[in-house]
Amino acid sequence: MLKETPKGFSEMIRKVEFEKQMIEVYRRAAKKVWDELQSQGVVSIIEIYQKKIAMNPEWMSLFFKNRSIVKGFPREQVEESSKAMAARDAVAVREEFIYKSHNKITPLLNLKPLREITRAAVSVRRESIDSSITFLFDDESRFTVRTQIVWVFGRVNSRPFARYPMTFHDVFVSGEKMKLPSELKVREAFMKEDSNEAR
Repeated sequence: MLKETPKGFSEMIRKVEFEKQMIEVYRRAAKKVWDELQSQGVVSIIEIYQKKIAMNPEWMSLFFKNRSIVKGFPREQVEESSKAMAARDAVAVREEFIYKSHNKITPLLNLKPLREITRAAVSVRRESIDSSITFLFDDESRFTVRTQIVWVFGRVNSRPFARYPMTFHDVFVSGEKMKLPSELKVREAFMKEDSNEAR
C-alpha cells in the first residue's frame, strides 16, 4: 500500500521558492547579454537602435525604460525588471518542471505496484533546482531519480530557456544493482520483469 501518492513530488516542488531563483537567472542573463553587446562595440542602450542590432524585445525592457540613453550596465533597471519578470514566470517554470518530471516517471510507476515514495532532497542553487526522489516497489525493486532545471543562456536575440534533465541512481531490479542505469535501461528491465510475471 502506498504511504504517499506521486503527487507528493508536486507538493514538494511547489514549496521551493522559484521566484528567487528566477531573479538570479534573469540577472545573470542580462549581464551576459550586456557583455555580448559590449563585444560588438555597443557602449550605450541607444546604440542598439543606431546599429540596428536584432535584440529580443524582452531584453530591451529588461535594460531600460522609455528608450532612455543609458551608458554602462543599468544595474538598477535590471534589478527592477528581473523581479517583475521572475514574478510573472516563476509559476509557469515550476509547473513545467513538475510536468516534465511526471511525464518521465509515471510510465515506470505503471509497470510495478509501488509501495513507497521517499523524498530524498530538494536543493536550490544559483541557477538550477535539483530534486532527488526514491521509489520503492512491492517486489523490493527501487530507484532514485534526480531531476533538475538547468538554464541555458542564449545571445542578444534570444532569452534564457530551461532544460529538464533526469538521471537514475541506485537502481535495483530482481535484487541486483543495475550498472550505469538510464531511463531506457530501467524501463526495459521493468518491462521484462512484467512480461515474465504475466506468463
